[in-house]
Amino acid sequence: MARITLNIISLLFVALVGLIAVPQPAAAYDFRVLVKWNHSQYKTGDEFCTAWKAACRSFKPKQAGFFFLGAVCEPGDYKGKHPNTEAKVTCIFQVAETEGLAKELNLRFV
Repeated sequence: MARITLNIISLLFVALVGLIAVPQPAAAYDFRVLVKWNHSQYKTGDEFCTAWKAACRSFKPKQAGFFFLGAVCEPGDYKGKHPNTEAKVTCIFQVAETEGLAKELNLRFV
């Protein structure tokens, strides 16, 4: 009886360790915003995304010290529907001081 109890305890311990050891998904921030546009202005999601990315590149933030880092535009909503009238978008800007500090510390962006 003691041996069966020990085996059950060992099995429960192994199961518990297995649950703890299962890798958890990484947390990530998603700053994309869902936007909708007039279909008569842009016929496809690709046309809209081209215009969006160009507008992001030429946008000048009111606050000094920011520089353009990138633009994201993915046609369709969060389920992939409506790719010709909706898109998930964001413009990414970075504070210039970060770049200066990185250079000072001899770092590079990856």
